[in-house]
Amino acid sequence: MVIYSLKVSVLIAVFYVFYRLLLSKETFHRLNRAVLLSTALLSFVLPLCVITIHVARPVATQANVLVGELSPVGMEQAGRGLSPWVVVLLGVAAARLAYVAVSYVRLKRFIASCEHHPWQDGVLLAVTDRPGLSPFSWMRTIVMPRADYEGWNQAVVTHELGHIRRGHSWDVLFMELVCALQWYNPIVWMIRQDLRAIHEYEADEAVIEKGFNAHEYLDMLVTKAAGCGAYSMANGISNSTLKKRIQMMMKQKSIRWQRAKVLYVIPIIALSLACTSKTVNDEAEGKPEVVQVSAFRNAGDALFVINGVPVTKDEAEQLDPKFIEAITVLKDSTATLIYGDKGKNGVVLINTKPDAEQAEFAVHDVVEEMPEFPGGTPAMMKWIGENVKYPEEAQAAGTDGRVIVNFVVEKDGSINDVAVANSVEEHLDAEAVRVVKAMPKWKPGKQDGKPARVKYTIPIMFKLQ
Repeated sequence: MVIYSLKVSVLIAVFYVFYRLLLSKETFHRLNRAVLLSTALLSFVLPLCVITIHVARPVATQANVLVGELSPVGMEQAGRGLSPWVVVLLGVAAARLAYVAVSYVRLKRFIASCEHHPWQDGVLLAVTDRPGLSPFSWMRTIVMPRADYEGWNQAVVTHELGHIRRGHSWDVLFMELVCALQWYNPIVWMIRQDLRAIHEYEADEAVIEKGFNAHEYLDMLVTKAAGCGAYSMANGISNSTLKKRIQMMMKQKSIRWQRAKVLYVIPIIALSLACTSKTVNDEAEGKPEVVQVSAFRNAGDALFVINGVPVTKDEAEQLDPKFIEAITVLKDSTATLIYGDKGKNGVVLINTKPDAEQAEFAVHDVVEEMPEFPGGTPAMMKWIGENVKYPEEAQAAGTDGRVIVNFVVEKDGSINDVAVANSVEEHLDAEAVRVVKAMPKWKPGKQDGKPARVKYTIPIMFKLQ
């Protein structure tokens, strides 16, 4: 998630830099508004778009071989949580959204407290007696000081209608969401500010097009901007953009052909898609090259395990390659953590294809839906704590430690093939095995929607007080 968020940040920055260089000075207000909104949206969508290029090639092997260190299966996998960076990203985003929600509630309460006058086209005029408040609009409501309403300031009404008819409030909500998701990115806050300025340019343009005197309108803007600002979510006359608005109104209209500058987005989109594309090798017709299992001779004195059952190297070499689905190599601390001293030279895990003869007995390390103790992991730890008994022989000898136990959760949820993977002492080992065998039935694991036999690993800690 962190990588995705950073990709979004980079795209937003690239789009915005070109916008500032090519379009921000032009008078194409509607186009500029569309560019800012669409490129912000594209920045979230493009990292999710992956172009797959299929390349035909002969089949290199019939077995899917995965080499590398894997984490222990079972309870240690279930204990993984969100990274601290993800927690920070989501936490601040949630706080920002909560702030926006509170601002929205305050705005709605204020509008509800005003004097309401329904007007044309479903627009509501909300008249307030709050002193010094500048006019503003939200959705289809115009909030006006009583003096403007009673004196019927047509320029103010036309300005706010410009905001309403162009749906500027929806832009505000969208940018608040973007700012919440990209709170650490200064570019989105600059886009938010630029978009607010464009809203004012469009509303000012609506007033001038209605035939109002530009100089009188500017005088009115200066007067209104000196008042108290509107709510942060609303569209109101603000002193922060007044200088830019005056300059934009006095500026000569841009030449139409300059709209072509917007085409800068095309190479950026193409480059983004190229960076996220991937190549998939398709199997082509021809003679497949089969990896012989005799290649396991290179594994030295490694421990071989087929579908969860330890076998000799000779037995592994006799396995027909066409039945192999995947091979996983465990080494170093991962191998010894799961298989104890038996795995000190590495472990070769072989999973066979679940064909008609083998499906009934295949044991999976990982399935789509892992098995679960009734009530989950906390309930399992509580049950073990209540049922384990510290062997008297181990107490007398002052022996303690962590016993790691492997077992298979059958298709009906029963426990089978219980074995010690990491031994501490024979009496502690025996007690750990006894407790695991005494467990109630689990919720079985599932693969492709069907119950499956799944290997599971749990540690049981024995510690003297």
